[in-house]
Amino acid sequence: MQNNNNRIEDQIILETLTKVKNPLGDLYHISKSNEFLEKVKEIYASTVLPGHFKGWKKHIKMTQKMVVPMGSVEFLLFDDRASENKDLQSIIIGENNYKRLIIPPNIWYGFRCHGDDVAMIINTPDMAHDPAEVERLPLDNDYIPNHLEN
Repeated sequence: MQNNNNRIEDQIILETLTKVKNPLGDLYHISKSNEFLEKVKEIYASTVLPGHFKGWKKHIKMTQKMVVPMGSVEFLLFDDRASENKDLQSIIIGENNYKRLIIPPNIWYGFRCHGDDVAMIINTPDMAHDPAEVERLPLDNDYIPNHLEN
């Protein structure tokens, strides 16, 4: 994806998903589309504990497609290619804001549990994991601005 306007919010996508309430336990759609499923190359779930942050990383080729069916997660995004706005963008998704967050390649991101319960993220990226196409930064770094203050 080309970065023509230097704005993260113009590069990421938030898709509204269906959540069906049921007194015995809710149903969370992840996809009903063959087109979506044909592009999925890997599916995995990870958890994040309350009070903890996972990050920083960016994928050079892979597009991340994440949903949070349990708990709530705050994603912090940073585009180091931007010439003007170098601020972090925060997006919160989860049980009460059930959406798919699509992060294109070359966007730095990290995430943290946004609440008092363990949160679960399901990722359906468009390629299988390849350690050679991932860049990582330690949590405590001087490259991504103000990330420890948020």
